[in-house]
Amino acid sequence: MVTLAPQQTPFGVFLDAETAVNVLAEMKSANVTWIHPTFSWSAIEPRVGQRNWGAVSGFESILRTAASQQINAIIYLQGTPNWARKAGYSCGGAVAPDKLQDLGRFLTDLVARYSAPPFNVQYYELWNEQEVSGFLGCWGDPSDPTYYGGGYYGEMLKTAYPAIKAASPSAQVLFGGLLMDCKPEICSDDVKNRSHFLEGALVNGAGGSFDGVSFHAYDYYQGVLGQYSNSNWGTAWNTTGPVLLAKAAYLRQLLAQYHVSGKYLMNT
Repeated sequence: MVTLAPQQTPFGVFLDAETAVNVLAEMKSANVTWIHPTFSWSAIEPRVGQRNWGAVSGFESILRTAASQQINAIIYLQGTPNWARKAGYSCGGAVAPDKLQDLGRFLTDLVARYSAPPFNVQYYELWNEQEVSGFLGCWGDPSDPTYYGGGYYGEMLKTAYPAIKAASPSAQVLFGGLLMDCKPEICSDDVKNRSHFLEGALVNGAGGSFDGVSFHAYDYYQGVLGQYSNSNWGTAWNTTGPVLLAKAAYLRQLLAQYHVSGKYLMNT
């Protein structure tokens, strides 16, 4: 008797609501096999060293249901607790230098819990659109005119990566989902600086501290069926095709420039 594995597709949905369990069956019928749920560090560890897993019972219900239906989950971390936040940051992104080891211990516990049954999560993304300052992933540093805080984010990766692998060697660590809202050559100055965020991490030697790069490819509908473009990247339906192609090419070129190989790209 032969059992065929469920068909895997590259299609997924972003889930940010803990009431989303009831939509997973509909996703499965649509042949969607990936979800991208948010996970808040501050919800679990409001005080250093304490763990309140009961605070994310709805989130865990999503993971259990997804695993039972062979849907892959990419957990992305956000919500740095106040006690762990870097000075000068008002949102839940950058972690203080003296709290990086606390982050490492938390990640080891998180991955040990969720990589095992009944959750079976293999992908862990460290923040989301983190190159932005003041909102979204909130690691961006306007005082860094070269890499916009990317070097410090890379320092975090060098602590986080071994902590995750210690809990599950097969766990996959993703460089947080890059907004990449503008091609560096055509960006305004402030946006141009944050466009070099990934490069900052590579310059800081973090190329060995992630398995893949998560990024976001936004095309904008022009109001006519089939017509789309992204002027910030100089792409359009009738010239270059989707901005996904331009962003992927840029990332591959940048990784090659710093002799970082063996990394995959995920458009989340």
